[in-house]
This record gives sequence, C-alpha cells and structure tokens, in this order.
Amino acid sequence: MRLARTARLAAALTVVVGGFHVAARLSTQYSVTEGTLFARSEKRLASAHVPEAPVLLLIGDSGAASPELRANFEAMAREKALLVLHAGDIAYRGSREYGRFLAAAEALPFPIFAVPGDHDRDPVHGYAAWDDRFGGRDRVIEKDGLRIVLLDTSADTVSEASFRFLAGALRRPLPPAPGPRWIVVLTHCPPYKPGNARPMAPGEGHVLHDARIAARLLERLREAHVTLLCAGHIHSFQRGNEAGVLLIVSGGGGKDVEPGSAFHYARITLSDPPKIEEVVTTPGSGREPLAKLADGVIAESLRTGDRVAIVLAAATAVLFAFERRSRRPG
Repeated sequence: MRLARTARLAAALTVVVGGFHVAARLSTQYSVTEGTLFARSEKRLASAHVPEAPVLLLIGDSGAASPELRANFEAMAREKALLVLHAGDIAYRGSREYGRFLAAAEALPFPIFAVPGDHDRDPVHGYAAWDDRFGGRDRVIEKDGLRIVLLDTSADTVSEASFRFLAGALRRPLPPAPGPRWIVVLTHCPPYKPGNARPMAPGEGHVLHDARIAARLLERLREAHVTLLCAGHIHSFQRGNEAGVLLIVSGGGGKDVEPGSAFHYARITLSDPPKIEEVVTTPGSGREPLAKLADGVIAESLRTGDRVAIVLAAATAVLFAFERRSRRPG
C-alpha cells in the first residue's frame, strides 16, 4: 500500500509539474508580427516625428517579465518619448524567456531598440535566439538628425568586427551634406564604472574586462563627438563623463538592484546639454517576496521544466511497475 501511495503521489506531481510547464511555455509563444523587434521598431520610428529636443528612455538588466519590469513599462508608457533603448540582459534563465518579455513590451506605444547582454548569450546556440527574436546586433538607426548605434559588448569586450562596424556607424558625411545632430551609442557593458567620489579606471569593476579595449572605445567615441553613451550591466543608475564622453548607466530594469539602488529607468532629453533623469518606479527594498518567487518559478520551469517532467514521468512509471509486481502472488 505504501508503494501504491508513493506511485500515485508521483503521478499527481508529474501532472502538476507538466501542466505548469505547458502553461509557462504557452506564455512564451508571443512573437512580433513584423518578424523581429528591430523590424517593428524601425517601422514605427519611420512614421514618428522627431521634436526639437527628443526624449529617449533607457532601461537595462530587466529580466523578462518581473513585476518591477512591468511597473517600469507602465510608467514609461505614460511618457512623451520618441523611443526606448534597452541595454540588454533579458534572458537570465534561457532564451525561452524572450516571449514573456516581448509580450510585456506590448505596453509600450513607441519603438524599443535593444542590444544583448552577457546573459542573452546561449552557451550552446550563441545568439541564434536573440537574432531570431530581436533582429541582430551591431545595427544603426537614422531618423531626422538622430543616429542610434547599437554596439554589441555582450562578451564583456568589443570584437574587432564590432570596432569595424563602429567606425562606419560613427562616420559623418562630407560637407555640405548635413550630419546627424545627435549620435547616441547603446551597448551593454560600460567601459568604466562611474562613481560619485572617484570613477573606476577602465577595466576595473563590472565593466569591459580589458582596459585597453575600454580606452580604445572611449577614444573612438570622443573623436566622433558622440552625444551620449548608454549602457547597463551595473544594476544601478550612474553617470560619468570621462574622456569627454557622457556615460549613462541604467541597470535597474527589473531583475535586481545593487544595495541602496532602486528599480528605475532613465529619461534622456536631448537638449543642449542633454538632461538626464532617473525615474524610480519601485524601491529596491520593496520587492514582493511572493512575486519574486513566482517569477523565479516560471523562469526555472521554462529552463528545466521539460526535463523535470520527463524524469518524474519515468520515475512514476517505475514505481507503478514495482507496485504491480509487489501485488503478484508468490
């Protein structure tokens, strides 16, 4: 009897885990009608009007669909913004989370352009899922004097291919052709960590690992007179101005934040000089434990639920086989 009860309990657990995993998978099936998020955003931006001082919103390190990310999106949707920049780190537990993020991003009425973070690199398939859902890396967007450069630093470095891309992306046309009024570079990993007392040197802290690469990047951006460098990776709001390059770090999008920081996004007004504001939506200490647990369970189910369900089903079959065998006479 004890073996029979154990087998029935295992069967019930298999049904629960399997059902929850199926429900979680269904929640990730959302896809963008235009094929990729980049294609949709490029189409939306083409019909938008660029004002005299456009407002851009920056968010990063959001995870896929936490309550804090949704709170950020709800607040951002009320802004009079031209577009949103996402500095990466969406799929902390695998690319199956992308569907949840894309569904949550439907709350935003304007274009959203994103770069991958280090957590968006699949250890087996690389960037295949990112490219398929978000539309690639190392891209340029131009609209009425505004140039947005999406630079891939998800491997905590800038590859030679990305440096070659950047050289072309920052190139201004020869006179008398008008060049862009603003050049905004979006990447994941900042070249250095800004600080109130003393900014860390390139290569120190949660930044590009190679100080020479970081210095080279800053030099390229300074020579091109970029308006702004936007990044994430550090889970807080910070700003700096080293080597004549204005840097904004926004990493409180919804995953977690550093002690003393809050969940937030940044509002960037491209005035002269640019106006940078942190918009806090949820205190760092205000995260609901149950909501965090539920979000984690869904994410973990997406990552391992199919394997767990198979193991439970196999174990249940073995238990029932032993139970039937134990009831045979003699």
